[in-house]
Amino acid sequence: MTVTTTATTATTATTAAVLRVGTIKGRHEMPVDLYLIDETEVASVGFHQGLFGLASDRFTGVIHNHPGVETVVIYPSGLTNATAGALAAAVALVRATGEQVLAGELPTRGFRVKIASFDRESATYVEYDVL
Repeated sequence: MTVTTTATTATTATTAAVLRVGTIKGRHEMPVDLYLIDETEVASVGFHQGLFGLASDRFTGVIHNHPGVETVVIYPSGLTNATAGALAAAVALVRATGEQVLAGELPTRGFRVKIASFDRESATYVEYDVL
């Protein structure tokens, strides 16, 4: 399995059934396969719509580049708009219409989405089903 560190360079597909995606690299250490956004990019796109849009676009790209993935676990890093953008893209992709799939705009199959939340007491991540 080939894993890259950021979604901007994630061009090699993985055959893993589970893909662990961090929202922003550089904020917290996370047990992920890749990140959607590097912390250095946040200031240039802004904390609101820009961050939401970038996370959404990057998440969509990750799914296109990892067609064998059955479950995506999103690891939030503290910036809500990045997590919201990734989740918005996940909802759109999971609810893909047949026309969009045939046109090559969206993947041909659904996938599960989970959120991983850090539990300070146990120092582990707890995963919750989202979609």
